[in-house]
Amino acid sequence: YGDHRDLHSFPTRRSSDLRASEEYQALARATDPHSDEKVVLATIASAEKGALAALDILESPATTAAANMRVALLLFMGKGEAARTALASRAPEIPRNTETTRLEALLAFISRAPDTAYEFIGSARAEKPRWFAVRETDAVLDYFSALPVSEWPESTPLFPIPGSPDLVRHDHESLRRLRRAAKEFCELSGLAERPEEKLRLRLWHIASLANDPEAFAEAQGLAGTWFAEPTIYSLLVPWLFERRLVADRNAAMDRILAALPSDSSTRSTTGGSLVVSALQVLIAEGRLPDARQVAYTYESRLAAEGPDVL
Repeated sequence: YGDHRDLHSFPTRRSSDLRASEEYQALARATDPHSDEKVVLATIASAEKGALAALDILESPATTAAANMRVALLLFMGKGEAARTALASRAPEIPRNTETTRLEALLAFISRAPDTAYEFIGSARAEKPRWFAVRETDAVLDYFSALPVSEWPESTPLFPIPGSPDLVRHDHESLRRLRRAAKEFCELSGLAERPEEKLRLRLWHIASLANDPEAFAEAQGLAGTWFAEPTIYSLLVPWLFERRLVADRNAAMDRILAALPSDSSTRSTTGGSLVVSALQVLIAEGRLPDARQVAYTYESRLAAEGPDVL
């Protein structure tokens, strides 16, 4: 429980069933009999009720794992000052570890302090060069090093969001780091065990290639192959259109519309996200009648996604 890079991908996310939670607790204790009970409970609370519920459990952390998880949650929520306070006010008897250093790199990152972020992630990489979480954070920093600091997010980024290609720097050092990020994301996506994580890292890989003018054709090829797979990954859709990774935009949009879930009311994580992505692209593409039809058909599903999905 020292690695909190993806707080949305715990096993209980798919179900709030009490039995699933109990099974997860039993699995955690079997894996590590000395694990912090608060971390286990906070992990379940984060998956079932959200980050605020987990933070309530971790209000007074007594172990390194609990203290780190509290900071990770705050960073995920974009609460940089609160995360900084949590790091500074942790009890002196709670030791630091590599995850603490990685979180300090993320704090510097969302605070838009690149030199400090690079220094911390360099230290973490020196301590555990093959650790998955450290490698991913290092690659994320490499990816954003090719973008202006003004474009850096204010919370821990779980996936890349397409922006204007005009903002990408093409100097030697920026491209070197961007290409290093692409290589790392490619390797990590092959190592990832959870399907959600594999898809997310696969998208980071394509995004890194799409930002590199010499690798754009490769990004198009990989994106086209991915889009041809039976299941459409909703977070790929904005990249296909905003960065022109698909040749026939109308045919691609028609396929996305045909893939929308048949049940227009029951919310599902994957289906709901695809509806949102489709609606956003339809509006951007000027296909307003289709956008109105999707919004009307999936009104209850979009309401369940929340008021800020668009």
